[in-house]
Amino acid sequence: MSDYDFPPDVGTEPFFEENTAIYAGPGGGKSFLCKKLIMQHKPPIVVWIDTLQPQSMRPKELQQRIDSGQKLITASAFEDYDLAKLFIEICYAKSTKSRRIFMVCDEAGDYLNVKDERLKRVFRTGRHYGLGSIIATQRPAMIDQDFRGTAPVRYWGKLCTHPDVALAKKELGPMADNINNFAPGEFIHFPTLKRIEPDKR
Repeated sequence: MSDYDFPPDVGTEPFFEENTAIYAGPGGGKSFLCKKLIMQHKPPIVVWIDTLQPQSMRPKELQQRIDSGQKLITASAFEDYDLAKLFIEICYAKSTKSRRIFMVCDEAGDYLNVKDERLKRVFRTGRHYGLGSIIATQRPAMIDQDFRGTAPVRYWGKLCTHPDVALAKKELGPMADNINNFAPGEFIHFPTLKRIEPDKR
């Protein structure tokens, strides 16, 4: 996305090679937290997979941009969920310990919502090839449990629909009792169950 304010020289220290999930409904601060985590850890290459951004990117172009060392790549797959899955597989194929890639799978509930053994392997074994990811969605209940289970770190923000709130309560217990009233940017971190307060601006 064009509004990222990345420093001119993003560091190349190793990023956490695991899957992180961010669950928050509209206006819950999901995208802001994604950017904050990226800025904090500074992965060498970030591929932001976006199914809402118009003008879809060609797979070959994504490969070329990764090969050129571009640090931030918005991989647009406008309402094309098969293309979004292909972008994930490209990141998996291109990531190595010497060229670590970090994916942001935005609106993941639209394309990680069915069992897919190939993609499950990506999220299960990607860390061995320097690949990390954020699974970001407004509707965590829509994501297949096999994918949810690959994210040991999860941030729970404001959720409104009954299936999503029920899922949060199952994992967080009483801490999720008022999750539908969370402020924008308010999250509970799992597994620590630490509450993250909104940034003061």
